[in-house]
Amino acid sequence: MRYAAAAALMLTTLSANAAGTWSTLLNYDHIFSKPSTATSNTDSILSGAMEYTFPRSLAFYGGASFFLRDSFESTLHLGARFYSMDPVTRVGNVPVWSFIGLGNYFVTDNAYYPEIGLRIGISQQSRIDVTLKVLNSSDTAYDNHAALGIGFAF
Repeated sequence: MRYAAAAALMLTTLSANAAGTWSTLLNYDHIFSKPSTATSNTDSILSGAMEYTFPRSLAFYGGASFFLRDSFESTLHLGARFYSMDPVTRVGNVPVWSFIGLGNYFVTDNAYYPEIGLRIGISQQSRIDVTLKVLNSSDTAYDNHAALGIGFAF
């Protein structure tokens, strides 16, 4: 029964009765915590992506990322986010939505990450994202690295 309910929820979320929106997504993630066993000095991640947001709070994104560490590394990444249906709060007239997500950086040993965050709607076309990610990988250069990020979607 659980799987049938989850499948029905996904199908209604992905329904094509209303068009979604495309937007450009630029992110900067600062690594603020890493284990003492890390084999490299990963400092930050710069990302540029295209995001497609369905009308019912589901979004997929993908693009290029650049790891700033002992040596510069570029890679591709993909991810998905579930946004709250309605704003969780408002700051004046500015709506703020919460989201959870999951993504993957296609580095030598894949680094996947769960993420949580807030999306702040500063205008009809522009939004600011504040995220918290934890990288997981079999490569100790990325494993257990926590990142605080800021993004701009337009």
